[in-house]
Amino acid sequence: MKNYLLFLLFSASLMLNAQIDDIESYPEGSIFTDRWTTWTSVNDEIQNAIVTNEKANSGTKSVVIEFGEQNALYSQGGTAKSGTWKAEWNMLVPTGHSGYFHAQGNQELLHDTSGRDGLVFLCHDVSFNPINRDPGVVLISGSNNEELGRANFTHDEWFKIAVVIHLDNNDHNNSFYKLYLNDELILDNTPINHFESGYPSEEISGFDAVGFFGPDPASKFFIDDIVFSQGDILSTSNLEETKFSFFPNPVK
Repeated sequence: MKNYLLFLLFSASLMLNAQIDDIESYPEGSIFTDRWTTWTSVNDEIQNAIVTNEKANSGTKSVVIEFGEQNALYSQGGTAKSGTWKAEWNMLVPTGHSGYFHAQGNQELLHDTSGRDGLVFLCHDVSFNPINRDPGVVLISGSNNEELGRANFTHDEWFKIAVVIHLDNNDHNNSFYKLYLNDELILDNTPINHFESGYPSEEISGFDAVGFFGPDPASKFFIDDIVFSQGDILSTSNLEETKFSFFPNPVK
């Protein structure tokens, strides 16, 4: 019982430093907020994500992305600077459909015609059953379409995805990302995509957002329960190896 209470207290302290979005507060239909935006920052009802009650991991609502001009960005509410940052969410890909995401950073030295800071990819293309050719397969593809990794997921069931970004603006060799599927590591310490493109590391000011996109005619997937936080994956199995000191002793 004491260990369970300590776990709850420890979990609560983590959640105080996390941004959590369960989608329940948004009305159904097109969404555009300070969190849910588009790649062009334009609220045109075309690029916007859609809140739906068709599926939900918790509550009654989720966000659906389908093939077309949708190119939703979910922002963590600022720019996460150097350090280790995590974005995780629950995702469902119906049978016969595909999904896609990538992590984006802020590149201060590149600007588009509107004067906005340019956005850069921090991880490679992560596709779920692309073009409905690989049912149940997650593919991570490099800039030349080379396969960097793969894993399996189950269609029509919710699964958890997490991307962990570690940034060191002073040393691009110490900047990397990791991917998890249901808390299982599927891609470890991979140089972030931005550096593969040849831009110097000091141009990145941090981790901004996750980009969701429906790139092919089979695209349709649902997103729910998004959490941004600082640090790497922590599961209950890690707690057995973690030592805590409490004062006074015994603690109440």
